[in-house]
Amino acid sequence: MVTNEVAKFKLRVLKHVSNVVKGGVELPPVMYVRTSKGKFKIMPVAPQLMAEKELRDKCREIMQHMLTLAKADLVCFVSEAYVSSIRRDEMSPEELRRAEAGRPSREDYKKATKNRTECIFLSFETKGLPRENELMTFKVENKSLQPHHLMSEMENSGVVGNAQGNFQNLFEQ
Repeated sequence: MVTNEVAKFKLRVLKHVSNVVKGGVELPPVMYVRTSKGKFKIMPVAPQLMAEKELRDKCREIMQHMLTLAKADLVCFVSEAYVSSIRRDEMSPEELRRAEAGRPSREDYKKATKNRTECIFLSFETKGLPRENELMTFKVENKSLQPHHLMSEMENSGVVGNAQGNFQNLFEQ
């Protein structure tokens, strides 16, 4: 597969997602797929399958099976989410201890979620060409997609190439 084909697929998905966001329509979890025969498919994922870890695990298995049946060579999993964070240097020593222990207080949670941002995550994957895989994050502002600082921070830390998640590396069985 030529890199140009991957770029065309990414552009096609980004354009569609951008148009959905501009239309003000809620974007459910969805897989955009290109088959080995060059056909494009949009495969919605039931949002209820994102509710619990066990359901997400089963959903991943189903998605992988769907990719096999469709003989897909390109896939992009897209989902909406809210991103909330607080910078380490803005935390008191006690807040930092609770966060590192995974036990934030109600006040810690409120502080972190105060400035939450609506985001769209796009996880692009290519079958047999992992160097072409890419994780993109955009924040939604005024019905348009804007780059989110999360990705530049991850790229600078070297995390992007090794991104892990329930809906990444879908071609790996």
